[in-house]
Amino acid sequence: GREVLVPDAADQKVVWPVLGRPGGVVVDGHLAGTWRPTTARGRFGVRYDPWGPDTPDLREAVEVEVERLAAHRGLPSAGLLAP
Repeated sequence: GREVLVPDAADQKVVWPVLGRPGGVVVDGHLAGTWRPTTARGRFGVRYDPWGPDTPDLREAVEVEVERLAAHRGLPSAGLLAP
């Protein structure tokens, strides 16, 4: 069940809320945070909430994915936004 992917019950509520499910940031097979897409003024951005240390390498990897998602949606990127 869910406890295999996310052992902590409080974190499960963040990942699987009743409405508006976020995406998961997975690092080395483990959930390292959540993200939610947002579009404002014709720009695509992501609200990113890391669950541990927000290392430069992790942030850069998430930023690369934001750029890819923006291009996929045909929108300019607004980059990472505060959670």
